Amino acid sequence: MARSRQRFADGKAIQWSIDQAGVSDAIGTITLTFGATDAKAAALGFVLARAHWGHGLGSEAAREVLRYAFETVALEQVSAEAAARNFASLRILAKFGFKHIESFIDESDGERCERFALDADIGSSLLASNATPGC
Repeated sequence: MARSRQRFADGKAIQWSIDQAGVSDAIGTITLTFGATDAKAAALGFVLARAHWGHGLGSEAAREVLRYAFETVALEQVSAEAAARNFASLRILAKFGFKHIESFIDESDGERCERFALDADIGSSLLASNATPGC
């Protein structure tokens, strides 16, 4: 928690907990991490406890954080990465219009991953219309 507070204070990241009514502990987190070189871009990352998969909670959290990123922070682009085997995360990214940029191997664990980006003009339009392409 102290690390998250420090990253927020330093302007490096904003992390939210994902909560569910009736559950005392957070069921996940979602984060916008800001790069050192581009003030108008951030990376989206999210983690959700397995017991809560498949209920739309990841999509709901992503929708609200993307809305915040584009409407409040005025970012021009949000990027994201997901393990190629993580079909649920890949579906969430596709739902919000993220475009595939490249495939790569994560050097830390040898896992095949995918990199995506969402430009503000597309993201803002989808969020404004509540559209979810491909779903």
